[in-house]
Parts: sequence; C-alpha cells; structure tokens
Amino acid sequence: MASAELGANGGVGFGSELSAVPTPGGQRYESFTISPVALYANVEITDMAIKLGKTPDGATVTLLDREIRGAYDAAKWNLARSLFGDGTGILGTFSSLINNTATFTLDTVENVMVGLYIDIYNVNDSTVTHITTGGPVRIVNVDRANKTITVDSAVTTTHGGFITLQGSYNYEVTGLKAIFDSNVTSLYGVTKSGNSWILPEVVDADGELTDIVLYQAVEQARRIKGTNIDLIMMSDDAFLAYQNYMRESNVTIVENAMYEGGAAGYKVVVGNKKGRNRQRAVHTCRQSMVCRYFQVRVPHHRHYIRRRAGC
Repeated sequence: MASAELGANGGVGFGSELSAVPTPGGQRYESFTISPVALYANVEITDMAIKLGKTPDGATVTLLDREIRGAYDAAKWNLARSLFGDGTGILGTFSSLINNTATFTLDTVENVMVGLYIDIYNVNDSTVTHITTGGPVRIVNVDRANKTITVDSAVTTTHGGFITLQGSYNYEVTGLKAIFDSNVTSLYGVTKSGNSWILPEVVDADGELTDIVLYQAVEQARRIKGTNIDLIMMSDDAFLAYQNYMRESNVTIVENAMYEGGAAGYKVVVGNKKGRNRQRAVHTCRQSMVCRYFQVRVPHHRHYIRRRAGC
C-alpha cells in the first residue's frame, strides 16, 4: 500500500478582520495498491558441456559468461518492454483459432524476438484458457513483414487469443499503457471512472509536432497536475517528425554520437520566459530502451540542447 496527496488543503479562505476563521479541511490522500513483481533469469549448463569445456583456454568460463550475458540482455530487454505495457504481459494477440500449426499471425510482433519462451492462451468470450500447459513453446522465427511467428511445436486453439512471456501473465510491471489506455479501467486499485485526476493530460498535436506542442504538454501537466515533466518519450514516427521539424527550423547538429540500442535524443528548453515554472530543460528521446544525446543549436528559437547520457 502507498498513499499520495490529492488536491489542495481545504482550510483556506478570505475574510474581514473579525470574521470567523475558515473551516479546516485536511489534506486529502488517495491509497494505492501496488503489488511487487519479480523478473527472473535462469541459466542452465549441462554436465557434459562443463566436462567438454575443461580445456587450457578456459572454454567453460567462456560458455558460462556467454550464458549469463545472454540472460542479462534478455532480462533487460523484457524489462524495458514491460515498462510500456499494461501489466498483463500480453505480447500480441491472434484473432482466429490456430489449427495444429506452428506458424500463426499476431496483431503486432514488436514485443517478440527469436529465442523467447512463450505461453499461449485461448479466449472464448470472457473465459481465458492456458493452452500450453505442458510447458512453454519457443519462438524460432519472426516474420516482421507479415507479422507472423513460428514456434518449435504445433499449437491448436478453439478461438483467438494471445501470447505472453512464459509464466508472466498478469505478473508484469504496471507500464505506461495502463495509464494511457482507456480500456484499462483501474490503476493501482483506483477506478479511473469518476476519478479524473488519475487520467493523463493529453495534448493533440494535430499531425504536427513542434516546440509549441511540447511546451503546451509540459505546461498543461504542470498547471493542472502540478507535475514537472523532465522527459518526453516518442515513438519512432513521432521522433522522426520532430527531427524533420528541427531541420526545417535551421537546427545545426554540433556533435554526433553512437547510440545504444539505436536510440537518440535531445535536451530542449520549453517555454519562453525565465522563472521557476516558465522555462526549463526537458529531455526528448525515442522510447527505445537506453538513449544518449548529442548537442545541437537552435539559433532563432533560442533552444539550447546539450549532450546527456542515459534516458
């Protein structure tokens, strides 16, 4: 359980010199229910591999090191992925039944990669049935152009359904999708309906992502929710649109950098007035895992963007 302040203290009011003092109104609080989750990485090396690896060049150490590194990279990738999910762990859905085949189509393949062990679920109205009860199946191929995956054994379902990372259904962290998706009816135990304060602030870019739109979003969040935004994450398309906007606005790239995970970002100043809440730096980046920044100058907008590591 956790709690957070909600709204303003009610014990405030104007009056004359001899008028009664305001009615006290203590600070309101809202309780949140947060369930801890754990992310595990299991590494297994057979006895035969250990024996065959007992060579002067230390092959066993190399094998163990590769397995640990691979498990760490997979865990890091899945944790980053889950931060944009809704906590259910659903990686993708299939709309029709799977009839004894190892290859089937998903609505998206952005959340899968070759090598992952997955569970498959059948959905009949509101009834969710775990199909791969004999153990998870492993993804052996991903066709991103056609949005299909192939697993290591044939699967049969009676209806459409979804896939998750092995053993992870409803056990992943509460990600950004839980906040922004209207189909998610509650957040941390609080029902969204009737509690508009828990809903995110949305600014419509109207198809054109500019500095003004970024400023409106940051300022609206500060003015209405009392939140100081210091990071704006963008999808690939949105980030490219913002890059194009900066090019059209005579942005000069001063320093290039190598980006981890193919990600990039900028540090921008939003607002046009000096002051505590009027002008501040905000980091903008693609929502791809880890990103690094490079320095640019925006001459006529007076935006100064400098390098920053991490996102």
